[in-house]
Amino acid sequence: MDYIKNLYKSLEKNTDLIGLNISNPVFSKSSYHTIESDNFIIVGIAGKTNGIITLELDEKTLDYFSESMIPDESMRSDYMTMSAISEFLNMVSGNFLILSNLNDSELTPPISATGKNIKAILNNFETKRIYFSTEGSEAVLSLSLR
Repeated sequence: MDYIKNLYKSLEKNTDLIGLNISNPVFSKSSYHTIESDNFIIVGIAGKTNGIITLELDEKTLDYFSESMIPDESMRSDYMTMSAISEFLNMVSGNFLILSNLNDSELTPPISATGKNIKAILNNFETKRIYFSTEGSEAVLSLSLR
């Protein structure tokens, strides 16, 4: 099964639900699941199929998501923004499990982090990535399964 296409379908569905525009998807793969971004969220997949899904965003993309998900500007704090983006990735991940018929697996709660020049290797599973554009900026959605 081509899981990365299901992940992209889930991304499209959920960005449509919250009124975000994404474009220019570029698919790639690597030997390791790495993070190289200032802001990221991780959702684990546990069960018969194990792995992780990550979403990496730069500040501009983070603001774009925040404006779409939290319309009241007075409510937009760093904490609320990361909480909203974490829930967004949780929605994308849950829809991905359904599209992929991974009924024997469950999601872990999302973990978010923010900082400068974060670089990490999360696991050594083959990782498939979707680079996509959002209003002049770029984000990366990655998937590694075993």
